[in-house]
Amino acid sequence: MGVIAVLVASAVYIVALYRQAGGHLTYPPDYVTPVTYTLLVLSFFVIAYLARRIGFWGAVGSAIVGTIAAPIIFELPFDLIILWRISPPPPGVQLILIFFTSFILFQILSLLMLTFTPVVKLSRLTLFLLAGMFVIFAVWAVFGFAPPETSLPVALNIVSKILAFAAAVSLFLPEEKSVWFGRQPVPASQESAQ
Repeated sequence: MGVIAVLVASAVYIVALYRQAGGHLTYPPDYVTPVTYTLLVLSFFVIAYLARRIGFWGAVGSAIVGTIAAPIIFELPFDLIILWRISPPPPGVQLILIFFTSFILFQILSLLMLTFTPVVKLSRLTLFLLAGMFVIFAVWAVFGFAPPETSLPVALNIVSKILAFAAAVSLFLPEEKSVWFGRQPVPASQESAQ
């Protein structure tokens, strides 16, 4: 139901933009999409390799779920930020709200699919990578969250996507691979104080 709402709202939005532009839509060069597709393919194979300990089909299923979640780790907070910055075409605010409400619901449900794979675990590495993504968002916000049309917003978009994809992959790391971020030994002086 949510996917249908997203598709219908997208179609209506695009038709409204097309009419508003008088039938001549021009798009800026897209430097981000090739990076996103490359990250999707890399994430799929890395996650499948990391999840191989649960068998072939488990690894493939985990890779599918992780690859779906990876761009959404970037998109969900990004959409919540830019939702308030969009000036709607003639169909108005209702269409924007219908689109983003259904799209955000779809994103949340996609992230919840991570709970179905037995190899996902939240680690410090994942949290550090997410924090890095939010730091990049903060730098981007200083420049007004400009769309990725010039070099700085393109670079900020790409770096934050790389961090989001790395965070998704880090969810599948076995414990021994992220030992630096694992439980650190407590020094004897702190143990005696407790």
